[in-house]
Formats: sequence, structure tokens, C-alpha cells
Amino acid sequence: MSRSDGGWWRLVIYLPAGTYRFRYCADGQWFIDHAAFGVRHGPYGPDSILEVPGDAVRSVPSAEPLPPAGAISRLRN
Repeated sequence: MSRSDGGWWRLVIYLPAGTYRFRYCADGQWFIDHAAFGVRHGPYGPDSILEVPGDAVRSVPSAEPLPPAGAISRLRN
């Protein structure tokens, strides 16, 4: 993640099409994003939902793996 103007944090990652759950961890506290595609309850509490449509998939150059700083898990239908 990198900090941008106005105090916003930004992370760019490329994910295959699908539905993902995520949360933010800041100062040891977990937060959900109410501006995401919704919120669903998971085994450890509420998770934010991210929808990546099939037409958003594109090829990108390989990059260094990101350090573990949070959790994104793919939902299974």
C-alpha cells in the first residue's frame, strides 16, 4: 500500500474474475468497507465483498509478491 494525497491509502492488485471477501486491518483493529459491493457475515464476523467481473480480466506483467498485510479470500459458490 502507498499513501496518496489527502491521506488516502492505495493498493493496486490484479485478481481473476470472481467474488472476494476482504477487511482492512489498521492499528490492530479490523474494519469493513461499507462502500464495497456489500457486506456478508463470515466465520470471523462481517466481511466486505468485492465483485470482479469477467470482462475486467486482462494480462499484466508479473510483479513481486505483496507482503501479507491483510486478507482477501475467494468465495466459493
